[in-house]
Amino acid sequence: MENEPILGLIKFGSSENLEKLRSSGQVYMNTWGYFKRLESNQVQGDKDEGLVSMYQTSKGANLMIRVDGDFQPIKHLTGQIKFTSGKLEDFNLFCLFALTTESFSYLSDERIQGFGDSALTFLNGDEFLGRLRKRLKEEDLAFESALVEYVKKEEFHGKMGPFRKLETYSYQNEVRIFVQGNCSGPLKINIPSIEDISVIVPINDVTKHLRIIKGKEKESNAENENPN
Repeated sequence: MENEPILGLIKFGSSENLEKLRSSGQVYMNTWGYFKRLESNQVQGDKDEGLVSMYQTSKGANLMIRVDGDFQPIKHLTGQIKFTSGKLEDFNLFCLFALTTESFSYLSDERIQGFGDSALTFLNGDEFLGRLRKRLKEEDLAFESALVEYVKKEEFHGKMGPFRKLETYSYQNEVRIFVQGNCSGPLKINIPSIEDISVIVPINDVTKHLRIIKGKEKESNAENENPN
């Protein structure tokens, strides 16, 4: 099944940090490992962040251990066998909420409130991503950007990576920019001001500032505005 069309992009956070991003164009990217270490924050933290693969023992996955020169299976393993990248500090992430007709309802989820007090809503998300990608190329930084796919913990069997997360976090509906920063810490990328393509609204009022108009409704509104 193809992904729903992305109608808009939103960045959640504190009003101070979002205003800095909006006015100065400084894009702040924490390391991949930072999000794994945020276990005390049940909203943003993810102990399974950084997984590169996950295999189900129910589908035959097992671990082998060398004993007296021969590899032997470890008995009685259940659940998932997970492998995490050893280079979480070499990569940086910038995460955005992807607004779709389905994810619109997630904006009312109380967990969203844990991301901060404000929402930076892009009037032109493509333009923002274009400016950021252009700057990353100028800095000669390798990067990828994509929607996150959310998978079932008890069923998924295969490669994970930065663009796959467990279904528990599906309410975040992320678009991610994944950068090989190689700086072992936060990465700061400066782009032109984005005041012309964004607005900041209180996070608890974000749904009041957004409206999805379907095709027929749009035509109806146009008829009401032009009765003749």
